[in-house]
Parts: sequence; structure tokens; C-alpha cells
Amino acid sequence: MMTSMVTRGCAIRPAALLSTTAILLATLWPQAASAACAPVATGGDDTLVCDAATAPDPVAGAVDLLAGADTVTINNGTYAGGFRGGVGQKRLTLNGGTVAGYNNTTGVSTIILAPGGNAMVSGPVTFGTGADRLEVHSGSITGHIEQGDGIDAFVMTAGQIQSLDQGGNLDTATISGGWIVGAFNDGDLLTMTGGRIGSVDLRVANNIMRMSGGSIDGRVNAEQGADLLELTGGTIGGQVDFGNGANTFTISNGAIGGGIVSGTGADTLTWTGAGTVTGAISLGAGADTATLRNLTTSGLAATTAIDAGAGADRLAFDTTEMSGLARFQNWETIAATNGARLSLDADLALGGADTLTGALTIDGASAIFAGPTGRQIRPFAAGQRASVANAGTIDLTTGGAGATGRLTIVGDYIGQGGRLLVRSVLESDGSASDRLILSGGAASGSTGIGVTNLGGAGALTAADGILLIETVNGATTASSAFGLLGGSVSAGAYEYFLFRGGVSAGTAENWYLRSTLLPGGAPPAPAAVPPPAPPPPPPPTPGAPPPPTPQPTPVIPPSPEPASPEPPAAGAAAPEPVRLYRIEAPVYAALPAVARNLGLTMLDTFHERQGEQDILEGGGVLSAGWGRLIGQRTREGWAGDARPEFNGEIYGFQTGLDLYGARSDGGHVNRLGAFVGYAKARGDISGFVVGWEGLHAGKQKVEGKSLGAYWTHVAPSRWYLDGVVMGTWYDAELRSTRGLGFDTEGVGVTASLEGGYPIYLGRRVILEPQAQVVWQDLSFDDAADLISTVSYQDSDSTTLRIGARLYGEFEAGETQLMPYAKLNLWRTLPGDDQLVFAGGDAISVKQEATSLEFGGGLAARVSTSVSLFAAADYTHGLGDHKRRSLEGNLGVRWTW
Repeated sequence: MMTSMVTRGCAIRPAALLSTTAILLATLWPQAASAACAPVATGGDDTLVCDAATAPDPVAGAVDLLAGADTVTINNGTYAGGFRGGVGQKRLTLNGGTVAGYNNTTGVSTIILAPGGNAMVSGPVTFGTGADRLEVHSGSITGHIEQGDGIDAFVMTAGQIQSLDQGGNLDTATISGGWIVGAFNDGDLLTMTGGRIGSVDLRVANNIMRMSGGSIDGRVNAEQGADLLELTGGTIGGQVDFGNGANTFTISNGAIGGGIVSGTGADTLTWTGAGTVTGAISLGAGADTATLRNLTTSGLAATTAIDAGAGADRLAFDTTEMSGLARFQNWETIAATNGARLSLDADLALGGADTLTGALTIDGASAIFAGPTGRQIRPFAAGQRASVANAGTIDLTTGGAGATGRLTIVGDYIGQGGRLLVRSVLESDGSASDRLILSGGAASGSTGIGVTNLGGAGALTAADGILLIETVNGATTASSAFGLLGGSVSAGAYEYFLFRGGVSAGTAENWYLRSTLLPGGAPPAPAAVPPPAPPPPPPPTPGAPPPPTPQPTPVIPPSPEPASPEPPAAGAAAPEPVRLYRIEAPVYAALPAVARNLGLTMLDTFHERQGEQDILEGGGVLSAGWGRLIGQRTREGWAGDARPEFNGEIYGFQTGLDLYGARSDGGHVNRLGAFVGYAKARGDISGFVVGWEGLHAGKQKVEGKSLGAYWTHVAPSRWYLDGVVMGTWYDAELRSTRGLGFDTEGVGVTASLEGGYPIYLGRRVILEPQAQVVWQDLSFDDAADLISTVSYQDSDSTTLRIGARLYGEFEAGETQLMPYAKLNLWRTLPGDDQLVFAGGDAISVKQEATSLEFGGGLAARVSTSVSLFAAADYTHGLGDHKRRSLEGNLGVRWTW
């Protein structure tokens, strides 16, 4: 059995003493393979524990471990000659002491500066070609470390070393603490979670460096092969230079203080979430790929350039908000993906000097914000055509207070169901608008244009319209390239549609908004299919004033498709453009006319209100009362801009009192009275909408509460005069078929004077010519819907009636019956009801109307105190006036 001897002190002895000791040991223990901590050791497997307990200290000569598997523990002492070893496994554990160095180029060595120790190696440490291992958990090594060409390992958790060269072959280094003052060289697989290094030069090809903590004061070099840097934390103070090869850079945290350089090769850069790179990133020649994921402009504030160099390179912005796009250079393909938001604060050049041009793609969840005036997406070289494919959003609305955003695409534009957002002042021809300019290429595919009205009041466009898409330098557009989201956009009284081409020379490929159909012109573009909602705009640049936020476009259901323009007949004068009123225009415009009809229905005539002259009985104060029910089914239209038509019913009731009645000695009867009433008109409204006549536009409900007074004079010969003054308070509810509308209130004043003179055709048959004049004044409050304000201009009207009654007088028992037939011609004199949208154009409705009424009625005195009366009539419009009305009236009068 082999034993080992532990010698305290590892002291150096005179040569004679050493020889004597060796002879004695060999004599007493002939099988011993252990050695003392001395200048000369055995060639066996030695275990030594060295400290300063045995003199001499310091040990002046080198401790030679010779051959064998040696284990040395150094707790204390000074070993000025250092350690050296031969073949075999050598393991040195240093807890303390000072060692001048270590050299073993033939064996396989493991050196451990143990945790909690204070050992110092004051000279160089040199390993050979074996699989050597160095662990530094405390203490220091002030000399240079050369691990040699074996498959070496280095572990450092604390302590300090001067420099380290791991040599050839596949070496590993794991650093979680401590300090390498100088350079770390020739590592192959470096993992750094803490600590500090002066500089790193990995040198040999195909290196892997993973860093999640700690710091490197200077550069990191890996100049050959396909190298990998994975940075998840920590700081690199200088430049990272990986040289030629297919290098990979993965960054998710940490910092690089001097930029990144890579030479020729197909490099890959993946930068996710966090981390900073100060300076430029230059990937060099080759088909490079970069992905920037979950990053922001502020995160890249220190990065001056990301340059792909020569080759067919691809850059992807993935869920990233980014401005400063001028720093992205020499990229042939740029993709905005997964909700990326890119702000064009400078031109974006695609391609490089070798490829000359490139392509930009925007996926369905991503957006390009190109608000500032004059920005371009262009090829690297003049005379080439770039390409932009848009499945997401190009937003021109972020460029300041006015509608001045301009984006020029030099090359081809392909719509892939994406959207283009612009602001326009929706008024007349040439109004301000953000604009997409296509230069020298072709627009194809399909893109929906979303328009936000920037304060426009709506107006007639009589020529080209409002320019949204401009083509220059021979650019062309397919007929289906663009469409409006929702099909149209409303402003004031008008509906604007998108048209390809104008009427001016050289505008055939442009796209315009117009509120008219031009005679013989092309129909508007079909509505675009709406893509998903766009992402929000990017945050403002720190320190810069935030851009003004345009008012969001209200969520408005689509308007009906407009009519097709009719070509002018040969030889005929050119017709006027067809105005495209929005669907709410006739609904709102009809209100005064419907309210006026409701007032006339409440007023009616003397006989519909009171029944007959002969039943006006009773005298004195509060001598009689009366009431009636009214029902009317009517359809009436009015001339004017929006040509509204009401189709519905009017119904209500009235009740009144004769406040005073008197009969003169000559038989003249005068009666003064007052009444209250309620009526409601409700029905459908149609009109002239987006070029269509009689299109169903919405519904209207108007309620009127009335208070009136009357005076009636009946002569002995039965001629009469009847005067009425009535005030009506209106509540109106207006809604279009797409749900827009408002509620409003108004006041009406009505005054009427009528008279009739009986002509006896026989004892019981009388013809009574009649005449009536009615004056009405209406006033409605201003209102607003989601599109614009609506202001009603106060209006008054005069309506005349001439007609006649043919009636008789009969008795049926105790009941006196007075049936009659009537014929009336109603005429409302010329005048206009006007409403103004958004303070701009006024919509007029003509009051002038003529209609013929015929019908009949019956008054019956059923007792000395009670009389009943009823009437029914039909009214039909004459000339251009559209009216068909059927009305019924049932009343009662009682005296006391």
C-alpha cells in the first residue's frame, strides 16, 4: 500500500540534508510515493499541505511537483520560486500564502483560489496542452495567465487577475464576479453574469459569448468565423467587433458603449425589449437580417445608425415604436409587423449602392405615421422604383395643425386591404387636405381611405374637387386602387365621395373627394372594406411639443351609394353638377314644412273647429264649450334643394270655451273664446339624397302644444267673420335611416281671418262662398348631429284659401241636421324655409304650394244644449306640388 507524507513548511534544506532525508525515507518506507513541499518531490502521486509552520519561510526555490497525480493545498507561506510540475494531474488549492507563479506545460493542471482565501500568485501562470482548469474565488494573480491549447476551463466568482489567454481548442469561461484587469483572450465559450473585465478578444472562430451581468471596460473582439453575442445584461464599454463571418447578435438588455461592427457575412441582429447600443451598428456586406422587437425610440436614442452594408438585407420592426428612420441604412426590405409604429421624421431610403432600391411592407396591425410635410419613401438611387405594400395603416394626420401632410412614394404602391388616413377641410374645390403623392410608379391592389374633416362646413365642388391622391412623373393608378372607408364622408349638408380623375387636364390618374356628380363623369369609387382599427399614434419625441390631435372621425354608418351621372344629350347645354346631399338633409329640411302643416291642421277652418253658425248658442260669460278630435293621413312633398317629402299621419285634439257671448238688438252675435290643443305629426321622410330622387331618408316626429284665442261674428243673415290667434310650442325628433339626428324645440305663431257669405238657392239649400288668409311664423332652436351644426332660419308664410260650401237644413224629429259639401283651393305664397349646415351652405325648401280640397260634413243639434259635428275631406296637390291627404274631424259643442 502506498502512503503519502505531509511535510509542514515545505522548507528548503542543504543538499546533503536533502539527500540524507531521501535515503532515510527510501529505507524506512520503500513504497512511499508521496513528496514533501520542497524543491524536489517524488515522481509519484503526492499530497502536500503547505504553510509557514515549518522553517524556512520564504521558500526560495521552485516547488517541483514532477510526475504523478499531485494534490497541493497551500494555506500560508511565501514561495518565491513558484511551483512547477511535470506530467500527470496536478491540483493546487490556494487558501492563502504567496506563490511567485506556476508553470506546467506537460501535465494537466487545476488551480483553485478557494473561496474566502487571500492567496496571491505574483507571477505568471502557464499551462500546457492539457484540459486545464483555473478557478478564482478569492485572492489575486498579478501575472499573466496562459492556459495553453487544451480544452481549458476558467471559472471566476471573486478575486482579481491581471490577464488571461485561454489558448487554442474549445475553451470555456464562466465569470460571475471578480476582476480581470487586463485582457481576456482566446475564449471560445464565455458566460459572464457578473464581475469585471478590461477587454475581451475571443480571436478563434465560432465563439459564443453570453453576458447577463458585470462589465467589460473596453472592446469585445471576435474576428473570425460565425460568432454569437447574447447580451441580456451588463455593460460593454467599448466596441463589439466580430469581424467576417455569419455572426449573430442577440440583445435584450444591457449596454454596449462603442457600437457593433461585423464584417462580410450573413449576420443576424435580434434586439428585443431593452438594452442600449451607443454609436453605430454596422453589419457589413452579406445578406443580413435584423429584428427590432418591443423597442421604442427612446431605447434607441444612443444608436446613431443601423447599417446593413452591401447585400440583400432585411429589417423587421416587430411590435416596435420608432422614429429617426434615417439611421436605418442600406436595407433592401423593411417590414413593419405585429403592431409596429414607425414615424417618418425624415425620408426613408430603401436599398443600397449595390441593389439601388428596396421594398417596405406594412402588415395589418402596423402603421406608418408620415405627417410632416415633404417626407418620401424612395429608392437609394434616383431613377429607380421603390415598392410599398400596405396591409396596415399609413397615417398622414400627425403633421401639425393644418391639413398639410404630404407623403411621396417614389415607385410602386400596392394596397393589401390597408388604410390611408388623411385630414381634409371638406368644403369646395381645392380645399386643404393631407395628400399621398405617387411618383413614377403604379398604384394597385385596394386601400381604404379614412377622412377626418378638419373643420370644413361642406360645400359644392363644381370641378376637380379636393385632391387626396396625386400622381406625378408618369405614375398611374388602377381603377380599384382606392376607396373610401364607409363609402363616403359627410360635412355640412353634403356627402363627399371618392372619384378617380378630375375634369382638368392631366388629372386622370388622381383621386378626389367631390360633393357633386359631374355630368358625363365617372361614378364614384366603391366603398372600401374596412381593415382592423389602426394602432394609436406614437408618443411625442421627448422635449418636443406634442402634435395637435385631430378630432376623431365619428363612427357614422355608411350613406347610400350615389346615383350614376347622366351624360348630357347631344347638342344640349351642359347640365349643372348634381349636388350630393347627405341623407339627413331632407329629414332636417322638412321640419318647418311639417310643423307648418301641423299648425294649419290645428287651426283648420271655422266649420271644422266650431261646426256651424247656427249651433253657436248661449250668451254671457262662459256660456259654452267645445272639443274635437283630428286625424289626418298625408303625403306631401315640397320643392327646393333637398326636395323633402313627408309620408305619415297627423292627429290630435282641441278643446275650448266661449269666454263671452252676446247678441245685439239687431241680431248680430259676437263670441270670444280660448282653446288649447295637442297634435302630433309622425312619418317617414324621403327626398333628394346623394343624387337619388325620393330616397327614403329617415323619420320625423313633431309634437305641438297650442294655446289660442278666437273671435267670431255671425250676422243675422248668417254671414260670418272668424279671427284666430294661436301659439304653438313644438318638440321635434328627427332621425335619418343611419341613426343620425337630433331633438329640437320651436315656437310658432298663427293668425287667421276668414269669412263666408250665404246665398240661398232655396229655402233649405245654401251656397256659402268663403275666403281665408293665414299667416304663420316659425322659429326652431339650433341643433347639431355628429357631423355638423344645423341652424334654422326664422321664417313666416302666408296661406290663402278660397272656396265654397253647399249645405242644407233638415230636421229629423227633434234633431236639426245641417249636411254640407265643400270645395277649397289652398295657396301658400312663395317663400323659403332655410336651414344652414355648419355655418356654410343653406338648404332651401320652397313654401309655395297649391292644392285642391273637397269633402263634406254634418252638423247636428241633438238637443238645446248639445250639438255634434263631423267632417271628412281629401286634398290633392296641383301643378308641381305633391300632396295627397285624407282628413277626418269629429267634434261636440255644448252650452249651459
